[in-house]
Amino acid sequence: MKKTRVSFFIDEKLVSALDAQVARGDADSRSSALEQVLRKQLAPLKQAVILAGGKAQQLLVPEAGVFRPLLKIGGKTLVERMVQKLRDSGYFEIAIVGSSEVITKIFEKLKDGEGLGVKITYIEEKEHLGSSHTLALAKEKMRGRFLFLVCDHYFDFDLAQLEKDHESNLSGATLAIYAGANFTWRKSSLVQMNGNRIVSYDANPKSVSTNLVSTGIGIAEPEIFEYVKKAHSLFSQVFPEMAEKGRLAGHIVEGEFVNVHTLADAKQAEKIAGNRQ
Repeated sequence: MKKTRVSFFIDEKLVSALDAQVARGDADSRSSALEQVLRKQLAPLKQAVILAGGKAQQLLVPEAGVFRPLLKIGGKTLVERMVQKLRDSGYFEIAIVGSSEVITKIFEKLKDGEGLGVKITYIEEKEHLGSSHTLALAKEKMRGRFLFLVCDHYFDFDLAQLEKDHESNLSGATLAIYAGANFTWRKSSLVQMNGNRIVSYDANPKSVSTNLVSTGIGIAEPEIFEYVKKAHSLFSQVFPEMAEKGRLAGHIVEGEFVNVHTLADAKQAEKIAGNRQ
């Protein structure tokens, strides 16, 4: 990479901070330490999409009288926890896609995200044509690689490790895969893997063929939209096709994951959240 010599004045305290990075072995010199800082600060903001599509009634939890993303888990709504997790992982631009009823209720809670230190864009899904259509509605907002997650999943694993794996595996998308015992297979997608490649994706398992569960969370390249435009379901069409073509990878996470569909699920997630504090 071609280098250009630059001379300028900076505060002595900042110089000391750069020297500290060199002393710790984080950089070879002041110049490389400063370059690392500039790369981090000038890099495009990471983007994420929360998928809350489908008919509003499908996301309603009757016994609670709220939509799944707004179920309380330890004093915070599920979607609030998601946004905080994304923010803490460096995702400051977030799009939420869903029906007008669902995104209106989420907006009432989160507003534009400023209070949580992020920028939230709301995209209305006027026609309910499947999860692929939901994701496709966010295409124009995504500048490149992005993270996606469904609105009713609680998780506490490290997104940075998912990013690192995706960076190295050169796939079209990398899914976060849960390999623990804490899942209900009847409402989970199961996968089979060969190394870090997902070779089979079953969105509607009839029995437990594996304990590898797709969390509905992943990182994708713009390539995924080529599959999305000719399918209606991410889970029963897009992911299986990408797996068949060798374009889908998996990252086995360390942490917990819960499909939050009911109050009982929310209590299970709350117990996990309490244990983590």
